[in-house]
Amino acid sequence: MSPHPHPTFRPGDFLPAFIADTPINPRFEFDAVAGRTVLLCFVGSGTKGNAAQAVSTLRSVEKTLHRAGILVYLVTAHPEERQNPALMSDDKRTMPFYDMDLKVHRAYGMVGKSNGSGQNYTVLRNGCFLIGRNLRLADYIDFGPLDTFTARLAASVARLPAEPSVAPAGGHAPVLYVPDVFERDLCRQLIDEYEAHGGGPSGVMRDVNGVTTGFLDDSVKRRRDAPIRNPDTLVRVRRNLINRLTGEIKKVYNFDATHIERFMVGCYDSGDSGFFSAHRDNGGSGTAHRRFAVSINLNAEEFEGGELWFPEYGPHLYKPATGGAVVFSCSMLHEARKVTAGRRYAFLPFLFDAKAAAIRDANRGFLSKDAPIQVGTTAA
Repeated sequence: MSPHPHPTFRPGDFLPAFIADTPINPRFEFDAVAGRTVLLCFVGSGTKGNAAQAVSTLRSVEKTLHRAGILVYLVTAHPEERQNPALMSDDKRTMPFYDMDLKVHRAYGMVGKSNGSGQNYTVLRNGCFLIGRNLRLADYIDFGPLDTFTARLAASVARLPAEPSVAPAGGHAPVLYVPDVFERDLCRQLIDEYEAHGGGPSGVMRDVNGVTTGFLDDSVKRRRDAPIRNPDTLVRVRRNLINRLTGEIKKVYNFDATHIERFMVGCYDSGDSGFFSAHRDNGGSGTAHRRFAVSINLNAEEFEGGELWFPEYGPHLYKPATGGAVVFSCSMLHEARKVTAGRRYAFLPFLFDAKAAAIRDANRGFLSKDAPIQVGTTAA
């Protein structure tokens, strides 16, 4: 990773879409490159000082980058760069973006102010965003120090996941998988905080005489839950949900997930064959507002079993990698299969929108006072 991390974006964050002026299209839509890996480089003036050396270095390795399937885009804010042959290439896999109004620079946090000689003036930052197939930041590589730039870039490229194999798709459940929603250190922190406080038995929600009530029933569910108590941890969890998950839900399902229920970690322990039998998450009056369930594994390598299964949609099992999320409609029948070895720790919230929040408010009278509900917002 770069010794000079970006001040706004972190690896795993989705990056802003934009429209750019380019030699082939004055309104080039950047999000049209989704499915390709991109090196988006802010080069300042490609004819002066360190920026010229940086451009020269990039051009010297562009064929290697192209062979790795990586597009190289050079972002400049200087009008004279339209005539700069150093930025031009006959290979359209390398292309300049002309950002004269600085909209792209500002969106990517590459512009600031500096006090010099008693005056404020605009400073453009130079560096490269290595962007994965889903327009998420893989790494930020600062140009400086320039003598190590090529090695740092090569190391970042080497960490990219392998290209997925192409195979005919069979039937599968209509679920969304988003990798790396939580960093590994955040996953470990959540587990450590759970262990520090311990979890309590997790019940099931049932309507009794019109009231949604929590019951303990180990014939149906064996899991122990603990709320996230650390305020700093909650801030980080919310940030990652906003920057890495809610945008994907909006794109895939056209749904604005503005509210979250349950900032908690659940533990399925093989010691008591932890599981949760097939159920739906929004069948009661007090749970009718729930729209999407999220399952983020915190330690996928440390347990066996524990997969998600959607019986209505076939035999496929889903086990997201550590930090990865499976998102699915609360109306879908699903089962957390028995953990056969180790312990499965997972972050298990429900998401809903403002319209569903109104339903929840209207249904508060149907929710028992002791029901373990913790509600917040995913708004920034």
